[in-house]
Amino acid sequence: MRRIFVCVCVCGLASMCALDDLSDLLYPQVKPDGTYIKPPSAKIAYGTMVYVRAGIAVMVARALAKTVTIATRYSVVRRQGQPDEG
Repeated sequence: MRRIFVCVCVCGLASMCALDDLSDLLYPQVKPDGTYIKPPSAKIAYGTMVYVRAGIAVMVARALAKTVTIATRYSVVRRQGQPDEG
């Protein structure tokens, strides 16, 4: 089963690409006989890497925001010392 993605080229036209087609464009390859094949454009691979890293930073920021929210709410209701007698 091949995964299909929507690709947007430089001119802005959207098309359907198979995952195999994307990997040929983005990643270098080593053939079974040992020959190394560079990607057609190093800028494409670099742009993808920067995009992924930016996405990781956004996910980390969201997780940190949730963590700080939970910690703040917990610290507001937490009581130290002996429990109230009542």
